[in-house]
Amino acid sequence: MLVRARVRILAGTMLTVTVSGMLIAAASAQPTPATDSLLEETTLAVLGGSVLLFYPNGDYQRVTSEAVVGVGDRIRTGTDGYAVVTYFDGSSTELDPGSEIEIRRLQRLPGGGKQISFYQQLGR
Repeated sequence: MLVRARVRILAGTMLTVTVSGMLIAAASAQPTPATDSLLEETTLAVLGGSVLLFYPNGDYQRVTSEAVVGVGDRIRTGTDGYAVVTYFDGSSTELDPGSEIEIRRLQRLPGGGKQISFYQQLGR
């Protein structure tokens, strides 16, 4: 019985190490070119007024026409600002004056699916 218990423990330990190794490898994988290209395919267009684009590193810029946006970017419209974000799949989000959103996810899934999400902090 003691031998069987050791075999089960050893097998369980090997399975844990193998699964952990797979998770670490998956977590450290570099983005694919398809993921990188999504950044270039998602744009912010200013329709009028004041619109600011904040980057994850703390930098920001006033956008007057069009800019490329990506995950982690925040977009804020002023009291007179109107803008539209057009995503890589052609869908869009319109921002009225006094709105702020943060882009959370831009991802193509296997089989042709997609995941697009944002968090709205202000406005509508």
